[in-house]
Amino acid sequence: VAHVQIMQGRLDDGVSWLTDLSGNWSAANHIVHHLWWHLALFHAERGDVAAALDYYDNRLRDLDSPLMQAMSDFYVDIQNDAALWQRLELCGVDIGDRWNPVADLAAARIGNHRSPFTSAHCALALAAAGRFDEANELTARIRDFVGEDDGPLGARYAMAVLPASEAAIAHRKQDYRQVIDILLPARRNLWQMGGSHAQRDLFYQLLIDSAAKSGDRDLLILLLDEIKAIGFEHMTERSSYADAIAMTHWNRTCATIIAVTLLTAFVFCQSAWGITPAEEKIMSREFRVAVMKQVRLVTDWQINDYVSRVGKRILAVLP
Repeated sequence: VAHVQIMQGRLDDGVSWLTDLSGNWSAANHIVHHLWWHLALFHAERGDVAAALDYYDNRLRDLDSPLMQAMSDFYVDIQNDAALWQRLELCGVDIGDRWNPVADLAAARIGNHRSPFTSAHCALALAAAGRFDEANELTARIRDFVGEDDGPLGARYAMAVLPASEAAIAHRKQDYRQVIDILLPARRNLWQMGGSHAQRDLFYQLLIDSAAKSGDRDLLILLLDEIKAIGFEHMTERSSYADAIAMTHWNRTCATIIAVTLLTAFVFCQSAWGITPAEEKIMSREFRVAVMKQVRLVTDWQINDYVSRVGKRILAVLP
């Protein structure tokens, strides 16, 4: 249910629902850490960073708890920790040295290929801690495994885990074009490594962040539209996507203004009076070429439709 709530953007509902249920978790196994992770994630997406950090320090990674005493390296805990820290950092939060304990757990799993989703998070954690030699060793061992394994896991590692891992490392090195080159063609295969849409969204966030920092606004719009098609709603209310969406809205607005300005100037120029239908078609094509040279974002159908409607209204009142 929490996975669906985060996809639907029901952040307040998620906080309320999980908080009310948390009194029943005292006897739960390690899944309780994942539940606390969801609660921390809801708070983080609402922009309440202090609450998210508090849940982590006192609930997700309480080393004095019986669960941690019994098993401090449970694989889902690695996923929880790495995913929360990366999401917070993408929102500009300084998490201090909290990556180091997660990276220690990740390093211990180099060569362990039993959990594809965990392996990708291990690469992310090692790179985030600046331990690139170990991160590269992890991906090298993955390549060896892919070349040797003839079962279903080898294929999943090849199609999803390896590109996700390499992209996470490239993102930490601020090689955003490399992230795009690796992750864009693999993004629709990420389901092969497991996890839910809500969990795999982390790697989409890395891709979208890279598109934004590369200034590739066309790609940014494409990816945000894909996220909505997957089923994510109320994106503007989530701190992880708010900046990217604001960036595209600003550029769409600028594109509309420029397009309408060009159209108005073009139509009202003296040479446009009394044109024949054939000349109108030629001028229309020339106008579209001129606009496209000015603003590449005018491939957006909404802007094209708006410009067409404005143009028809202007032409309708001409003598």
